[in-house]
Amino acid sequence: MLRSIYYVGMSLGNLQSQMPPLSSESTLYRSCEIYLTRRKRHLSPRSLEAYKYHFRTLTSFFDPNRTLSSFHEGDLRDYQRWRSLGDTGHGKAGPSLINHELGALAQILKLAGLWTPIGSYYERLPEKNCAHPKVLTAEEENRFFRFAASKPRGGLHIFAHYLLQIPLYLDVNCVRSVWRTRN
Repeated sequence: MLRSIYYVGMSLGNLQSQMPPLSSESTLYRSCEIYLTRRKRHLSPRSLEAYKYHFRTLTSFFDPNRTLSSFHEGDLRDYQRWRSLGDTGHGKAGPSLINHELGALAQILKLAGLWTPIGSYYERLPEKNCAHPKVLTAEEENRFFRFAASKPRGGLHIFAHYLLQIPLYLDVNCVRSVWRTRN
């Protein structure tokens, strides 16, 4: 008798470990709450706030009472289009932010065991490739500062922007102070 209870307990334990932590019939709002409660001690305060923001934005587009089982890949594409517009009430979002928001939704759907069919067709928005800034050699740096020092006051700023693609908000006085310390 004791042995059969042990086996029943084991099979129930195995069955529970195979069940997803979220029900597919759970609402989006409730699932967001459960996810945050579940992950809270593993997230930094800043990450926790980011997730809260993502979930607020998601629930302003998707009905908070919508069940998780009703999501499909087309919903994610609709969300991408909506967030790319400027008149959403949340402002226009770039590809990186939209991908993060939908990544948060994907994590919830994974907990409900629903992401696999959607994830097979979902395409993240392409993000802008940010090339690493060019590092000048010592010779290039010296040539730059010699040329820049020979130009009138505004020349340094324009030269830096056009030839080296340094952003226009570069503080010319900062560059001049570097030049002075080098000479």
